[in-house]
Amino acid sequence: MLAALRATEPFPTLMGALPMTEEGPRKPLTAAERRHAKRAFAHDLKVNRAARRAAEREERRRRKEERRRWGSVQAMLARDARELTERTSASRKVRAHATGVFGAIGFERMFRDGICEVEPGLYSETMEFSDVSYQSASDERQWETFKALADTLNLFGCDTMVQYSLTNAQIPADELERRRFFDVGAAGDNADLAEEFNRILCDKLAAGSSNLRRCRHITYAVAAPDPERAAAALSPLRAMVAGRLAGMGSVAHVLDGRERLELVSSILRPEKPFVFDYDHDLSARSPLTAKDFVCPTALDFRPGGDAAAYRSEETWCQVLVVRPTIAGDLSTRAVSDILDLPHPMTVTWHLQPIDKPRATELMLAQSAWIQKEVIDHQRRALAQGFDHTILPPELESLRAENELVLDQVEHGEQHLFYFCGLVFTYGATRAELDARVVEICRTAHAVGIELAALPLRQREGMNSVLPLAHCHVDVRRDLTTFEASALMPFTTLEMDMAGGGYYGQNRISGNLVTCDRKKLMSPHGFVCGMSGSGKSFAVKREIVNTVLAHPADEVFVMDVTGEYAHLTEAAHGTRVALGPDARSHLNPLDMSDAQGLSAQAALAWKVDALLAMTSALKAEGGTDLTQEERSVVTAAADATYRAAADATPTLGDFVARLQEARGAGEAEAQRLALVFSRYVSGPLGFLNHETDVPMGSANLTCFDTASVPADMRVLTMLAN
Repeated sequence: MLAALRATEPFPTLMGALPMTEEGPRKPLTAAERRHAKRAFAHDLKVNRAARRAAEREERRRRKEERRRWGSVQAMLARDARELTERTSASRKVRAHATGVFGAIGFERMFRDGICEVEPGLYSETMEFSDVSYQSASDERQWETFKALADTLNLFGCDTMVQYSLTNAQIPADELERRRFFDVGAAGDNADLAEEFNRILCDKLAAGSSNLRRCRHITYAVAAPDPERAAAALSPLRAMVAGRLAGMGSVAHVLDGRERLELVSSILRPEKPFVFDYDHDLSARSPLTAKDFVCPTALDFRPGGDAAAYRSEETWCQVLVVRPTIAGDLSTRAVSDILDLPHPMTVTWHLQPIDKPRATELMLAQSAWIQKEVIDHQRRALAQGFDHTILPPELESLRAENELVLDQVEHGEQHLFYFCGLVFTYGATRAELDARVVEICRTAHAVGIELAALPLRQREGMNSVLPLAHCHVDVRRDLTTFEASALMPFTTLEMDMAGGGYYGQNRISGNLVTCDRKKLMSPHGFVCGMSGSGKSFAVKREIVNTVLAHPADEVFVMDVTGEYAHLTEAAHGTRVALGPDARSHLNPLDMSDAQGLSAQAALAWKVDALLAMTSALKAEGGTDLTQEERSVVTAAADATYRAAADATPTLGDFVARLQEARGAGEAEAQRLALVFSRYVSGPLGFLNHETDVPMGSANLTCFDTASVPADMRVLTMLAN
């Protein structure tokens, strides 16, 4: 059986197999064919190996070229950064040893569009932004603002420099005296009231922090070979910062050249007026530059041999630096608590972004140093026979913090920044300056910020405080994005509209709140609250604001409690006392309020008024005005005005027309006439007379309805 199987189905071999084809089994290969196939296979294998080796060589060459090219790019970037650092370092040294005021000031040129050439190859731009309500916002809203600020910082590259400046600028005394909240000349009979109100508000401004104007600026700088390329490099940064601030609810605008010079002058020459105009003060023939107009006449950095402060003309100034031991977990109120002091000052901090490889390298070096300290401590513990596993708390804390920061930088959304913080203040005398410095240092210490003097480096501190995004002080530490964002530049939204009325004081900043309702998106409003919460006072204040700020406006008061009589008298208004024993009368059918309308439009206006009063009377009885009754009122009103011709009808005439109605609607007319009859004669007939109130004689008219019966007040108000 086995022999037969082998004879019919032989086992295939490697080269002698007989695969089946459509025509049948393939013929076995000859020895020559097998040798040829073997040589072809070896040749193909050799060619493929050669091609693969060539491809590998080409790939290695390409990668090597890419590494060389990337290395050359990095070398170019490093060379540019080194050259910029050398240039700025040389410029700082020149300014540090300058013998003249002009050379000591830390910038070269200020262009009209606001771009400043800080040093050769370094250009900056300053943007002013408004405050937002951060401290009074909800926790969710505060976190959104904090996160948006952190995202903004993360967008700055390592080739930029960022500076935040928060300034408490003292309002000059003459400006406080000149400020007028209300125009006395336009107040007319209320001129004395406007003058008294202005005096009270100016006294409030002069006291406390209300005499300070808080400004917020962000300055960013880039390296560029010339002003044209600097403008192109600053443009995307400007759009990015403005867009991010707008998302936080802050309004920002870029300062032009004159505005930046005025800001620089406020630091170099505190409390001195700044007068400069590019068109009138600079010309092709003049040797002066824009920088000359901000330079003080004298700068003394060792006044009386004391190098911890300096004098700018007659003003004593001092710059304090934030120690590198600043806590990383600062409260977002830290900066605002310092600025809440009623002193003129500038709090500024510089942030230099660090690229991720360099940041990782720094953190790894810090980790290696910490590990070395741990090993040294363990060796000393073993040598002294102590437990080497117990580490000092400060070393444990430092190691845990470094590991956390390293993880955040490598895998999280955190970037690393070099930070340098400064505080600048001044005073008329050295004693006043020292008192302010002591209070600032005490407050900063309470919020976790340690300040130190800068002896022998006040010149570098002064140039670092200037909003130029160029730090001359080499006292710095590294902060993560969230740690840098904790220096929150926002506090509370101030409302100080020109020509606005007084609405009290901001409970957070203490500044006056002035607002003009007519300039708001919606001038309407209402006042609600519990009894005794101050609703009437708020309404009276609004009346006074409107009467004094807009003397041409008309104010009408519906006084149901009789408490606005004194205010009306003080504001030289007209008081209309209505009631059973009143001598004033109003005619609801008077056409004085429909002047300027056509006859048909005026009649329709009055019909609507009569329908409203009739509906109010029906509502007092718990019923609604039917469609039949509406038709009866419309017909009676039309008949009343037709019968009166050119004369002015009264409410009694209208009731008479209702009583004369016949045919369809007679029953409804009689019922309505009966309802109105109690207001035509008797003690409640004060609406059935010709109008004897001098309407329009005053901009404040008070309708006193305290004596009107409760069930008639709605009707009286509609008549008014």
